[in-house]
Amino acid sequence: MFRRLVFLVISVASVSLGWEVGIKLGNANIDWKGTDERTTLYGFVALYLDGDFPVSPMVSVGPSVEMGFGRRAIGEFDCPGWGPCRLDLTYTTLELNGKGKVRVSMLEVYGGLGISYSRFGIDAFELPSEVEIGTITDERGAGFQAFGGFQVRIGGVGIGGEYKFKRVDTESIEGVDTLTFVLSYRF
Repeated sequence: MFRRLVFLVISVASVSLGWEVGIKLGNANIDWKGTDERTTLYGFVALYLDGDFPVSPMVSVGPSVEMGFGRRAIGEFDCPGWGPCRLDLTYTTLELNGKGKVRVSMLEVYGGLGISYSRFGIDAFELPSEVEIGTITDERGAGFQAFGGFQVRIGGVGIGGEYKFKRVDTESIEGVDTLTFVLSYRF
């Protein structure tokens, strides 16, 4: 399924007049259901691919696919059956979005909506070798997101920022929001 989705997005993007690849670096904040608790994953990273179909000289629309990953160490514990271990909260996501862009001179402002599938796991790593030894809990669920951002584009290179708000359907996670630095290249 994943390969078909990537193939579809690449096929659609390649017949358009342009496509963009990029990386997003920043923080992901995880909101827990039923509490005001929030866990921040520093060092969240996402890779994306956009297709651009021009609607006018300043406006374009198109599909976007994104894969993201973030991890945070929870602490060191004595894990039953394993001995000393480190537990990490791991967040991975795959998104399919629709995106609209408005470009004025070198400034590009964009926004979009989409659907996603995410995994939230608490993974155990053996100490001191750091080898993954198992998963304590593993929640997966569908979600939807809305996002907006900007880039300053010089030639094919873009530099900017993005904010994303996501709601997910899992037992203990209510949502995720990310604030990222964006670096891209448009072909």
